[in-house]
Amino acid sequence: MELHERFAAFLADKAITVNQLAKELDYDRPEKLYSILRQRNKPSYETLLTLLTRYPELSAEWLIRGQGPMYTTPITTDTAVTVETTTHLPLRTDNGRTLVVTTDTTGKENMSLVPIPAQAGYSRQFSDPSFVEDLVKFTIPGFPIQGGRAFEVESDSMMPIIRHKDMVLCSYVDKWTSLAPGYPYVVVLENMIMVKRINAPILHANDTVELHSDNSHYQVHRVRAEDIKEIWLVRGILTSQIPANNREVQDRLIEMVGFMTNNTEHLQMMTMEMLRMIRETQSVAKGK
Repeated sequence: MELHERFAAFLADKAITVNQLAKELDYDRPEKLYSILRQRNKPSYETLLTLLTRYPELSAEWLIRGQGPMYTTPITTDTAVTVETTTHLPLRTDNGRTLVVTTDTTGKENMSLVPIPAQAGYSRQFSDPSFVEDLVKFTIPGFPIQGGRAFEVESDSMMPIIRHKDMVLCSYVDKWTSLAPGYPYVVVLENMIMVKRINAPILHANDTVELHSDNSHYQVHRVRAEDIKEIWLVRGILTSQIPANNREVQDRLIEMVGFMTNNTEHLQMMTMEMLRMIRETQSVAKGK
């Protein structure tokens, strides 16, 4: 995990935004912190010192060198890390892969959140227990999925059902040959994470997989099956973007259609008058 990824993991673990952290550190603007996340600049000694002073529990060894735990003193999270070996699609040459999950003290598997800043790191380290352990962990009472992942969405390609900044709650797909056509999936590739619909099962390593968007402005994205690292089935959505009631718009459209239906003769007369005026204008222009 690179320094900017550890920085993103720390933000996710604290459940704070870059803007909130900037205020905590008494920065007038958050650009300095964004430049770290986007790998434009490395943090200065002053920035590191300010961060470590504000959060004394944060381990300097972990942040700077990537060694040891995130915190210098144990943080009570009541979690443990377990590693499960899953049977994967036959196209895998290693005949399986490692799925990392976290559990609480009762053995119940947690949901792990993969926020936008951590997704680049997740694509490369999804099977690294230390990386997954650093992700924010939570449970949702009554939600039937355990040991899943929650991915923050960074696109409007699945509008209007799934919006930018929504969180999709997912269960792991072990057998790609049993994919349910037309359902939304999170597809983990080497350099990106995408939320798309897959319309057919994946049967062979050399298959070309078509990833479809709900937003018609986006074209079909095609990838090779062997380039896919993980697939997660979207089982739910957490959103803070509830659309307004569009009943008023619907009523207005119905009213307009009714007016047009009941005033067809009047509309025809108006159209003919407009055409007459256009012709007269054109005749005057030619006369000049």
